[in-house]
Amino acid sequence: MSTVLGIAPPDGRGEALTGLFLAAYLGLAVPVVALGVATQLLSARSAVSGFAALLVATVALVSRPLLRHSAGSGHRAGRDEPVAGPGSRPGEQLTVLSCTSVGSKYPTG
Repeated sequence: MSTVLGIAPPDGRGEALTGLFLAAYLGLAVPVVALGVATQLLSARSAVSGFAALLVATVALVSRPLLRHSAGSGHRAGRDEPVAGPGSRPGEQLTVLSCTSVGSKYPTG
């Protein structure tokens, strides 16, 4: 939620949070309902196998562009580097922190 609130303009935060919650509820409800319908039409083993195959195909489709982008970026793990963040203004930079530097350098809260 903090990412959505940070990216959204102040007058559009309500709409941004609505979109976030709608996507979350649909992401939780649609697979469960679809699997329930599939078990009514097919055996449970076939329905779950089909769901697993669909899930693997979706992850492969979504991850392919992400892996291609990160492989070409030359990013090395463990290094802090400034990047332009989503919704950032020209000239603003965010810093990508490695997991080790988050706990040791910067206090939370």
